Amino acid sequence: MLDIDLMSHSEYKSNVSGIISHNYIVGNRNNYRAPSLGTTTTPVTYALAVKGVQNITINRNVLDNPELQYELVAGVTALILDNKVNVRENYWGTTDQFMIRKRIFDFDDWNNFAIAEYFPYLGVPNPIGNLATDTELTSELNLNRMGGRIEEDFTIPARSQPYIVYSDITVMPGVKFTIPPGTELQFYPNVGILVLGQLIATGAPFSRIKFGPAIPDMMSGRATRQAPFHPESLTSSDIHFVGGQNNYEGFLELYNASSRSWNIMCDSQLNEKTAEVVCRSLGMETVNVDVRFTPLYDFFVYGKPMYFLKEFWAYSYYCKGNEESLDFCMKRINYNIKSCIFAGNFTFIRCGPRNLPEPLEYWGNIRFAHAKYEEEVNAFVSDNERSRLQYVDIDGAGMLHGEKAGSIQTTYVNPIMDNINITRCVWNGIDFVAPRHGVDIKQHNVSNNLGYAVNFLVLNGDSKQSAISSFQPLVTNTVPYNLYGLVDICKMEKIINVDNRLVLFYKYSQSSMDCVKIIQGDRPKLRFLQFNLYQDDFYRNIIEIFDGKEITATNNMVTLTSNSTNDEIRTAYKSSGNYLTIHIHASPSYGFYGFIAEVVTEVMSGATYPGRLDVSF
Repeated sequence: MLDIDLMSHSEYKSNVSGIISHNYIVGNRNNYRAPSLGTTTTPVTYALAVKGVQNITINRNVLDNPELQYELVAGVTALILDNKVNVRENYWGTTDQFMIRKRIFDFDDWNNFAIAEYFPYLGVPNPIGNLATDTELTSELNLNRMGGRIEEDFTIPARSQPYIVYSDITVMPGVKFTIPPGTELQFYPNVGILVLGQLIATGAPFSRIKFGPAIPDMMSGRATRQAPFHPESLTSSDIHFVGGQNNYEGFLELYNASSRSWNIMCDSQLNEKTAEVVCRSLGMETVNVDVRFTPLYDFFVYGKPMYFLKEFWAYSYYCKGNEESLDFCMKRINYNIKSCIFAGNFTFIRCGPRNLPEPLEYWGNIRFAHAKYEEEVNAFVSDNERSRLQYVDIDGAGMLHGEKAGSIQTTYVNPIMDNINITRCVWNGIDFVAPRHGVDIKQHNVSNNLGYAVNFLVLNGDSKQSAISSFQPLVTNTVPYNLYGLVDICKMEKIINVDNRLVLFYKYSQSSMDCVKIIQGDRPKLRFLQFNLYQDDFYRNIIEIFDGKEITATNNMVTLTSNSTNDEIRTAYKSSGNYLTIHIHASPSYGFYGFIAEVVTEVMSGATYPGRLDVSF
């Protein structure tokens, strides 16, 4: 009924307030005519949603919509666990706290969102009514419906039946979560485990621990995968592939009803998300999509001489990836079609087969990270304090909150890992991001996955105080989406503190974004570790760095674009005071565009650059 989806910051205000109060949102029903592309763990119908970077207070409302999936989606993306969404003093259609929690989709469902604080709540359906008099329900792990925060040391009881994980499990800081040998956890789609404390999953050679997708019979009889839906305005006969070796790949052509002819797509900006929509509209798989831009060899594709009359599709599309067809995507005239044709960048799409059999669906992953966004001063952790994955099977993982991710993902911290099988996953086997320990990759089986077996992103930066970096920044951005531990410039918080060192990044997506971070510290300094801005003739793609907390022309230190010089990119930009502001304005594009930068203080309180990083296979 009310969907607030603010993905960009205000450039000129450090804080923007918002409140929703004294409203009745009741008795609404689901009229969503298309089947859901989501699953039982993905919010599709809800009364109220607050998403993105704007934290809004929601108080004294009556929400009673039992026919909708949720009353509230608290989709604010926060860096800091303590930055919560205030949804106190509302009526939720019930006074049963267990049921209230089920009506709110927040951190305990997908832990890239903020925690929604609902207590105290109204005891009657009246915005000016009295509050309920019971005490707040404590967070405990429900073994019959696993998910949510683990806030005390806990060991799962051993049993022969699998445990079903309905929503994200988060091992909170300072907490040890132990899984005994022989245990099997089956995960609903899109959800996984985030370890901010310690995970001990130590199996045995003949009693391995298993992580895999939930079997449909164990999903309360609810289907997780639905047949493709084709709107009346677009059918599969309007799109087809030519020149491929099979029926699920080829050069993309769209039917022009005006000229009654097929038009070739030549669009070097068409990304994977748009290709997923093309595959979906054709009733094909979307989890293994590949997009290439290549010359079109007329004779081999059409059986005609090289020079014959061709017609080209005049529009570009920008899709989020969950649309049913191109009709639901943003559309504009393709002004770059002439240069695209001369370059021969014709669009070739492959809707590759899935590696997980029907009706199983991919689940999330296992992530290990610090609770804080800043690096630990002392990077050393003793072995008895590290997480352990030993004699573990991970099957069908890699789709976390709607984005592809490594089945095991580590940021800064490295668990001890031995004898792990990673199979049939939708993306990389293991992602190591900014590792701070030696890494042992031995006695593992990483096979039949759709990404790399192991992916490293080492972000050591430059410990020298020189004005120009001693290294050349990376070009391709391989930071995963939904990463925990580094500072995403497009998270809710605009002002953050740095005492030592943090890593700031932006990864292009299918949306146009405007994001700001104001770094407070002892004369903070920024240096790029990766830099690759997209060039678009009709969108600004810039990074601005300001000396201070105000975005003004007089404070501007530099404005960087895709055409900036190598010296400008390698320069270390240092504040003259206690604030440094970074602003990016970016168009929709591929995820390998973006930037990664380290931010350090004038006097670093500890050694943050590891010595030689030992990696053994």
